[in-house]
Amino acid sequence: MEKIKLEKEDLLEQLCMEINKLNEKYEKINEENNKLKSELEEMKNKYDILNNELMLKKKYPIFDNSKQYDFITKTLSERLNRKVAYLDKIYQASVDGDTTAKFHSKCDGHANTLTVIKSTNDKTFGAFTSLAYHSSSGQYYYDCNAFIFSLSNLEIYEIKKKENSVWIGSSYSILFGSGHDIYLPDKCLTNQCSSVQTCYDYKGKSNALTGGSNFYTRDYIVYQVIFE
Repeated sequence: MEKIKLEKEDLLEQLCMEINKLNEKYEKINEENNKLKSELEEMKNKYDILNNELMLKKKYPIFDNSKQYDFITKTLSERLNRKVAYLDKIYQASVDGDTTAKFHSKCDGHANTLTVIKSTNDKTFGAFTSLAYHSSSGQYYYDCNAFIFSLSNLEIYEIKKKENSVWIGSSYSILFGSGHDIYLPDKCLTNQCSSVQTCYDYKGKSNALTGGSNFYTRDYIVYQVIFE
């Protein structure tokens, strides 16, 4: 009987040791599994970020990244107290033609437009006006909602000389501020454009938009802002 008892005790001890080994093995596998799950989750997040960036670039090619898009849509929503649903492209200079006439054929009658410009030195900037473009005899208009922005710097520049917020008329396409703060001439993809800081507040910075008073445009797009 004593011998049987000792055998059972030995067996029990052996089983206990095996259980401990298996438990250690399980914990190690579980640790590896958690590590793999964490790596998988991190990989999925990277994929989602990259996929969202690629989708944004396809839909809004002139934006460098989602940060710029989020910045300007959030700014518009807050300033106009209306949530932006999306930006609807109505004109692109490199696609539709970079003449003033082509601009007006696409943009006249559209209010709440966001113009985004990409210069040849890779600066991204532009302006917003809530007024509708037209091809009547032109003049400067006051637009309380107008502003100029730099997406490269993620900054907004407010109007100082309100009566010169934006020029609208058949003579020009994009013209903000007298002097001019942003001026795109006819055939702007080949002709020199200008940005002379006269009517908007650039927070003490010189050449805030393009790094100089003159620049050349690689492309520009006019979006109509669509609200929810």
